[in-house]
Amino acid sequence: EHAFGASFRSWALDDFSQQVQGVRVPMLVVVGEHDPVLNPAVMSATFLNWFPNARLEVITNAGHYPHLEVPAYTASRIEKFISAHSQ
Repeated sequence: EHAFGASFRSWALDDFSQQVQGVRVPMLVVVGEHDPVLNPAVMSATFLNWFPNARLEVITNAGHYPHLEVPAYTASRIEKFISAHSQ
């Protein structure tokens, strides 16, 4: 529990944007349409700004946990992205 708390604080508070500049790995950023904190606007201003090959997938009818709220639909979006970026 202590390690999780430290890891979460680091993720939430540390600015790693300079460390990831230039990373060109395809990335799918999945957010729920109704997420109160990590919403599409926040992810667009952060991850999509930092990673040039990132794509935002907004899951409708979901909040912070789209993988639990609409699992089949979320999985299908992830599978589609992986399929499009597989060799």
